[in-house]
Amino acid sequence: MNTTSTPPPITDAVSSYIMCSLSTFFALLAIILSIMIIVIVARTKTHLHTIRHLLICNTCVASCFYCIVQTTNYICLVFLELLTDDFSCRWSGYFGYAAIAASVYSYLAQSISRLLIILYAAKYPWVKAFRTHKIIIALQWLISFILPLPALITNDIYFLRGHLCWVPFTHPIHMLYTLFAGYILPVVAIAVIYLYVFIRIKIITRRAENIRTNIRDKRDLGILRNIVISLGIYIGGGTPASIFIFTSIQIFYVIGIISFTFGVLVEKIFTIILDHEIHQVIKQHVVFPSKNRVIPFNNTTTRPKKITNKVIVGKDHDETLF
Repeated sequence: MNTTSTPPPITDAVSSYIMCSLSTFFALLAIILSIMIIVIVARTKTHLHTIRHLLICNTCVASCFYCIVQTTNYICLVFLELLTDDFSCRWSGYFGYAAIAASVYSYLAQSISRLLIILYAAKYPWVKAFRTHKIIIALQWLISFILPLPALITNDIYFLRGHLCWVPFTHPIHMLYTLFAGYILPVVAIAVIYLYVFIRIKIITRRAENIRTNIRDKRDLGILRNIVISLGIYIGGGTPASIFIFTSIQIFYVIGIISFTFGVLVEKIFTIILDHEIHQVIKQHVVFPSKNRVIPFNNTTTRPKKITNKVIVGKDHDETLF
């Protein structure tokens, strides 16, 4: 086995325990926040059962998957030392890359959904249907598990004590493929979608005489901006590892162990801050619960407006119930 030019191990056992322990701590906090968001959306029926929040919950599921995979890898590699052969190391690498792809592509699913709604919702009702977005989510997960298959069908990943189960420098084509397909491609696609919608809305805003259309377009742009901000935080968490891939500077390898899960944690905090509806529900029911009234999350006392084909008449074009 050729071990030249492989990633350097973490300097010592103490550093290994500290870095992996911090990463696991951040991962657990991110999982707690993700589950909290999912529960809040599930139980707040009249306000949060929309396509947008369905996709946010999908991203939360992807984040939980990523944090669980990374935490399991650290426990098996560092604390219990259960991964001691090439076969198990390949599976560890496969699920690690799949989890990263699932998280990044979940943001792409949000962007594609918003683009379809902006362009075609008025003409094609199926665009804003729940079934359509179930298909988008299913494709996102299918792609996420297909992209890292080279980690299993090749022998490029192998066990080396003191290393994470990543593709080593001895296989640059595989390494660059993983970086491009699982990271760069979806990020560029999201940037292109945001830029296109931004330019389109700016042009329409100059011509628009309908105030409602103007407000709706600005709202769409704000939602896309929130997606880009959240993705940017997540990408920031993976930047040290990306720098290490191109520079081989060991400090970025060590920082990358922590920054991945820390980025997910910060992204969940910003999801709560940036999404007005989720923020208000948490503020009213969790942070400052009213002592004088009892209002369950699934408030059914206020009935929604007339519903036709699961679309609330009179609400914006993305407010589809599920």
